[in-house]
Amino acid sequence: KMQTTACEHLRYLVTSIKTCSTIVKLGGLKMIHISVNQHPRKTAFVAEAINLLLDLISANPSVIASIVQEGLLDLVIESMYSNGHNSRVQRASLGIFRALSYDFTKHSDIQNVKGVEGVIESMKRNPKKFDIMKDVCLILQNFLSNEERRQGTIELVTSLNVIPVVIDGMYANQDMGFLVAACGLLANLALDEDAKIAISDYVLSIR
Repeated sequence: KMQTTACEHLRYLVTSIKTCSTIVKLGGLKMIHISVNQHPRKTAFVAEAINLLLDLISANPSVIASIVQEGLLDLVIESMYSNGHNSRVQRASLGIFRALSYDFTKHSDIQNVKGVEGVIESMKRNPKKFDIMKDVCLILQNFLSNEERRQGTIELVTSLNVIPVVIDGMYANQDMGFLVAACGLLANLALDEDAKIAISDYVLSIR
């Protein structure tokens, strides 16, 4: 409870670059690392801790370098797996990877912790949670837009059977945000011949 309350209070304080820098300078990232390692399955706390990281990134994107250096991306991935069906943990974690994915220079940091695989597995574990599905579709789109990462991402998407999950989700849900993200992902994939075949083969197999 104390750890959760501390993270809640620090989130309340993250209102500017200055306070963000102060939290980092005083050891806030190390505190998160130690605490989450001690309480990896306390989902309420883990969600608050990861949301604190997301708030720090939103207030001051330059803190990303410190987050990577502290090994916190590994911690986020581990938390996604150990709290695999908890929406708060998944959404906060995906929020971090989505924020990083818009900067192509950060793609190597994401992939160094097998982040693409991690977000794909999050979507596959939660195929009816369309806020999670939407975030993953957007992250994958950003990777597909990066020429250096495009082919590797296509190979992951096809080998991990992402396409059926996305198409089934489109049949099951009318949320416009998710549908736009899903169409964007499929449109990007359809530029590749192998992925195009995988899309058409699955669509034709649906009754």
